[in-house]
Amino acid sequence: MEHFDRHADELALRRLDDLALEQVRVEMSADGDSRLDLVIRELVLRAVCTIESVCCTRGGNCGLSREQVMRAIDDASVRLLMRLKRPDRQSAVTAVAAEIAADCVDAQTPQEPIPARLAPSRPQLRVAEQLGEALESGRLRRRDWRSS
Repeated sequence: MEHFDRHADELALRRLDDLALEQVRVEMSADGDSRLDLVIRELVLRAVCTIESVCCTRGGNCGLSREQVMRAIDDASVRLLMRLKRPDRQSAVTAVAAEIAADCVDAQTPQEPIPARLAPSRPQLRVAEQLGEALESGRLRRRDWRSS
């Protein structure tokens, strides 16, 4: 089994720009390098902000609910992860992420807005009504608080 310093590799990968990291991904994929997951993880982390931004903006413009936008973000993240596992060359990771995110939002159908629930016109004061009835029927005595 191949041994490597994971922490040192992660630091080295963070220093690379997106194009260089994509080149490393393609080479590791072709070689079957066990560190490929580190490269893919770094690429996905860089693309998450793009996915969230596109899904929130486009989803809001399309009238999607918060839950639908969150589902689109999850779906886009998984699709990007699966796409980066393929050995072929990809465009810049942010461009791929934006494209996938837009597709995930477009796949959602806007839900009908929930009608506003208004409070009843007259408050329902059952306890107060029961006390009033008890006072009127004589079951309770009224106290004159001014004289006590």
